[in-house]
Amino acid sequence: MNRNDYLFHPPRFADPSVLRPLTAPLAFARTVERFPNRLAVVDGPTRLTWAELAERVRAFAAALQALGIAQGDVVALHLPNSWEFVVAHLAVSQIGAVSLPQHVPYREAELRTYLGHTEAKAIVGYAEAAQRMLSLLGDLPHLQTVVVTGPATGPALGFAELLATFAGASPQPVDLDPNDPFALFSTSGTESLRAKVCIATHGGFLSNSHDAARLAGASERDVLLSLSGFTHAFGISAIHYATLFGTRLVCLPKYDPLAFLDLVERESVTIAWAVAAQLSDITSLQRARGGSPPATLREVRTGGAPITPGLADDVRTYLCPNLVIQYGMSELGCALVTRHDDPPEAAATLGMPLDGAQIRIVEGELWYRRACAFRGYYRDPETTAATVTEDGWIRTGDLVTLDPSGRIVYAGRAKDIINRGGMKVSAFELEALLAALPGVRQLAIVRLDDQRLGERACVVCSLHRGRTITLEEITAFLAERGVAKYKWPEQLIVLDALPTTPTGKVAKSALRELVAARGVLA
Repeated sequence: MNRNDYLFHPPRFADPSVLRPLTAPLAFARTVERFPNRLAVVDGPTRLTWAELAERVRAFAAALQALGIAQGDVVALHLPNSWEFVVAHLAVSQIGAVSLPQHVPYREAELRTYLGHTEAKAIVGYAEAAQRMLSLLGDLPHLQTVVVTGPATGPALGFAELLATFAGASPQPVDLDPNDPFALFSTSGTESLRAKVCIATHGGFLSNSHDAARLAGASERDVLLSLSGFTHAFGISAIHYATLFGTRLVCLPKYDPLAFLDLVERESVTIAWAVAAQLSDITSLQRARGGSPPATLREVRTGGAPITPGLADDVRTYLCPNLVIQYGMSELGCALVTRHDDPPEAAATLGMPLDGAQIRIVEGELWYRRACAFRGYYRDPETTAATVTEDGWIRTGDLVTLDPSGRIVYAGRAKDIINRGGMKVSAFELEALLAALPGVRQLAIVRLDDQRLGERACVVCSLHRGRTITLEEITAFLAERGVAKYKWPEQLIVLDALPTTPTGKVAKSALRELVAARGVLA
């Protein structure tokens, strides 16, 4: 892909000063030069200095070029938070290719959709996903290369073997500009069956990461641990945070509250990122253990889902007094954030916009405009036009209000998306898939409020005479079609009939009221 694929450009009245002349290779090279012998990445027994990390990045970049990956080609990254993800992401940028992060829970259905839509030429994934990725080779004509961590598996190449083969090599240089494409982010929830993939530029995304990190007082003295996956726009910013400021990055490939607390103590972590559901687990564990806040933590940052006042108090009591709330989306990066000097009650808000941003509230919906925003949905002019106004305002789909201090308060969503612990689930997608269930007459997906995860999916249906159905049958149906488990409905309600509109469509608002009256929804 190239700049001709952009469907949206910063409006002329957006503040251009927020766009810095940054590319990922340039930012990385500057930090390697400044701190060659400081630790850069810690992942279990793997501990890499910036110089050692640079050696692996150069080797993998050279390997990608040898495999035929060129500037503008798309490389999918289907990896947990790990040193391999850091190396692969930075190596892809070194040769001017474009990263396509793919969430670890994704299975064949999701990978086929996003890799097919972007015509990805390669995918780098974890060993356990080898067969899943190899199954795509015959389906996707543009997919040529599968690389797996660990040893080679059949036609899949081994990550470590490639590093060994190309040790000491460097990639051929490419002419890279801050306005060139940097990464594609597949939205984790969508209102249609169409793949929505956000285009991020080097300068836009890195400038956004820089501004968010600067507000946190980032420096080479910090040690950052993100529980948000690097496949999310929030999580991957941790890599950019580190490469921009020389911050040490600690990786936890598999989420575990106890392992997190142990890592914080063992590695003297100063900044931790986590979504609300994870913070609920961790603070509950701390409370049960009678633990005191880790001595080194100076900031806990959360995003992806609202945080309750009770959880905010628990975070301050058991983890760190300084809790930062960040609001963002793949289209915007970090858009709103609370500041370190905000009063405690600011945790009930989304904070204030970053410098150079403009906001509007239109019929309750937040509209946002900043020069660092995305450049449209890849190969989807219709959805881009529906999201971005002619004068550059991005409709977020989130409903907000202003508190007396001028901070923005979240008030729900206009979109029919279920936010399960920060992972977005499309009700429309599930409804379309489950329409093929035998015996079902009407079906809809509604949100259930959940104290830990925020929301869960509930399937509400009516059946043809004499038919029955169970939740287990529904989840087995989705499993057979390769749908990620986090998307599966977690409750089933069978009604005689679902309320409908005059045109015969299921009336979602009436259905939610009906289900709430049954005492299911909070």
